[in-house]
Amino acid sequence: MKRILYSIKNITLPARENIFKAFSITLLAITVVSSIFRTVTGNIYGIFGLVIGLYLLAPNIFSVEPYSGTELLVWYSNLSDGYKISITSSLLTVVGFIIAFFISSLSWKNELKSKIELDAANDMQMAYGHITSLAIDVNTFIGLVADTLNMIGEKGPLDPESISSAKFIMNERQKYTDNQMQLSRLSIDIHSLAGRHTLVLASRVGAYRTILAVNKAVGNIRTAMYVYVPDIDIDDPEICTRLQSRVNREEAESSRKIIRKEIDYISGAVGGINGQIQDHILRPGIFSLFAVIKKISQWQQHVITQYKRTKDLENQ
Repeated sequence: MKRILYSIKNITLPARENIFKAFSITLLAITVVSSIFRTVTGNIYGIFGLVIGLYLLAPNIFSVEPYSGTELLVWYSNLSDGYKISITSSLLTVVGFIIAFFISSLSWKNELKSKIELDAANDMQMAYGHITSLAIDVNTFIGLVADTLNMIGEKGPLDPESISSAKFIMNERQKYTDNQMQLSRLSIDIHSLAGRHTLVLASRVGAYRTILAVNKAVGNIRTAMYVYVPDIDIDDPEICTRLQSRVNREEAESSRKIIRKEIDYISGAVGGINGQIQDHILRPGIFSLFAVIKKISQWQQHVITQYKRTKDLENQ
């Protein structure tokens, strides 16, 4: 063992590179051959192609000339009735088994495919549904802050309605902070969702690029939701004055608009992706077509808006 290690240490760098290249090529060749073998023997089409190939190459491989189709029919016609019945019944049994196996295998694959697609649709619906729910709660709070600041500016810091609204903000502030933390965590977790369901998303036109744009929209919500709201004692007689002096009203208004815009996009985009995934399972009927035709102009406008927003997020 020591001699082997000593020999390896004394190998020059060019020699090591050549050994590494030879090893890489060998490993690649083994991988390619094993992949081809699994492809050929792993389904009925591959086995059929393998049989045809062996039939055509039989003279070169086995030094035997197989019967042609005409010769095979002549050989079959010269057999006795007993042999004909035995061969025919055996062929029917084998062909019937192959057909039954093919149909059951196809049904099993379609069922498994449908389950995988439905799981992907449900995962996305639950994840992004939770995100939009939290974003709506956060945006409602930010909107309340902006409206309260506008009210204080119009009616003054001593107005009873302004004071009541400011106290309500302080009572809801902790919930707002908790929602921010949950939303921040989910905005990171959803990136694994696209990777986990890549095959399903990639099989639908534009679905994968749309989900990446949706993730960017979630990131925009995470950035915009951090509007500073101080913790003020609800019994403070100057609660409105302190709130007005320490919260940026323009920032709250801007954040509210951004979050509202991204919530609308996320809801529409995720709904569209789920519709694409479930389309072959639940085909739209004639009544669905009538519903679309009835509101075709709104539908067209929504599609155009969603497409433009997706392009904007891709270029962000």
